[in-house]
Amino acid sequence: MLNRKKESMQCQVKTNNRPTKSPFVLSNSNSLADYFREIWDPNLLQKKQQFYAMFFNSKDKFICCRLLSTGDKTGYLADVNNLALVTLQCNAEYVVIAHNNPKCILKPSLYDLAITRKISAVMKLLKVTLIDHVILTPKAHITFDQLLLM
Repeated sequence: MLNRKKESMQCQVKTNNRPTKSPFVLSNSNSLADYFREIWDPNLLQKKQQFYAMFFNSKDKFICCRLLSTGDKTGYLADVNNLALVTLQCNAEYVVIAHNNPKCILKPSLYDLAITRKISAVMKLLKVTLIDHVILTPKAHITFDQLLLM
């Protein structure tokens, strides 16, 4: 049987060297966006799309945040299998995903909608809840929850 403490420790990998708020507690869409903005590399926020996931335990407490992919200015690739693996390694019960849009478009694309549905379906199989999908631009954000898409 896997040691759950060891799994949690594996997930606590820093995504960058910038300080972050700790401990972060799952509360609302604005606080999620603020946290993602805090850890995002500001130089890449305007240049390349990236895909992050934030993981929480059953008590809504922050476990870790992971950069899962970096694309180019026009798109990102969300590897659902990798997201599922990290979710299990972290022993997470709740997940929030986020990506940035350097073109400053806050409307979810067809890909964003499709990948969020796919991730939500996979998380349900794992008995994990996908809480929200945050879209960041250099100056604003929107979430699927705010758009009533979750």
